[in-house]
Amino acid sequence: MNVRRHALNTLSILAVVAAAVALTSCAEDPAGIFSRVVNEKPISNNMTKALQYSSPSFVARLGDSYYAGVGVFWAKADGQANWTNEVTLPAAFGSATVLAGSGTVVGGTMYVLFTDSLTGNGLGVWSTANGTDWTKVAGLPTDRYIRSIMAANGTLFAIAANGRSTSDAAAYSIYYLDGGSFVASSIADSAAIGLPSSVAYVSGSYWFAAGAALVSGASAGALSVAATEPPSGDSSYSGVCAYDSGVIVSTRTGYLHYYDGAAWTSAGPFVNAKDKVFSLSEPTYVASDKVLLVGTNMKPRGSSDTPPVDGYLEFDLSGGFSAAIAPLAAHSIVSDATNFAASLSGTSITSMPSFDLGGGKRRIFALTDGVGPWSNTYENGAWGGWVRE
Repeated sequence: MNVRRHALNTLSILAVVAAAVALTSCAEDPAGIFSRVVNEKPISNNMTKALQYSSPSFVARLGDSYYAGVGVFWAKADGQANWTNEVTLPAAFGSATVLAGSGTVVGGTMYVLFTDSLTGNGLGVWSTANGTDWTKVAGLPTDRYIRSIMAANGTLFAIAANGRSTSDAAAYSIYYLDGGSFVASSIADSAAIGLPSSVAYVSGSYWFAAGAALVSGASAGALSVAATEPPSGDSSYSGVCAYDSGVIVSTRTGYLHYYDGAAWTSAGPFVNAKDKVFSLSEPTYVASDKVLLVGTNMKPRGSSDTPPVDGYLEFDLSGGFSAAIAPLAAHSIVSDATNFAASLSGTSITSMPSFDLGGGKRRIFALTDGVGPWSNTYENGAWGGWVRE
């Protein structure tokens, strides 16, 4: 009797498993249900639960710690399992809850743009060399709204608008840090550009992706709308990164453009399996692996045009950039098909900052829309795969 009951129970369990497989096989991604179960625990082992459904705005590294803007300010030291929002802020803020909207590190100093969460008013850009002692950076106008900060070639830039929100801003200005104070560049209240989203420096020139325009210049103060742009007429620029002796520019209409200092080469548009065009985020070139990573994001391009998303596209640039480059379906350089499908597949990614930690170790973050920060670490000669932060 007991044997018969055991056999029936075993058959029942197998039937449930078979049903689960049948129900999910058509909808499941390439990793399949079993690989998801296998990968679930290590992928989420050190996840900070408060960040699980967040949308991080930046990650920066100062000393042996990471700092992030995920609404409020967060920190995580090397070797620490979880992030904490018990971070020392400028004493001038008192007990107010403030938001950290933008941040970067330049030459051993971290700069963060803070906002009052209650009023929405900007609190300025603050600097720290140790994560504890803060100094407010001077020189930014009080009659403009600071949108973000970014850096390239050891130079810190601040982006200002003449409107409180992006919907009513008509003109943008670019400031740069000169000594201990911001000063105005030649881009001042310009209606010829959109909101600058990223900056790169290569071959003696700065390059900004700025909406419908590219901005370039040989010095931080002498900037102008670039005289040369991709010939395709595609001008929905979303990001820029340095590559080889030139720059790669990504667009919201699915293109990648490379300028080598003499001519443009365009690739794309890149589409999903249903031929829907991706909106590409800011590109990241990891020179040590000769790989270009570009997130796909869901930000609508119009009232009836919401782009598809599929995590990030990975390009092997060991053979150089060409019009024929295609993303690696297996994500085989910094991940693999199983890890990708169980982690970032189907997500919207806004940026993928990369950090060289020294000693042959490096780390990439994926900042998502709504599913928190993820990271992937290279050590002992191999990438470990994406895990939740």
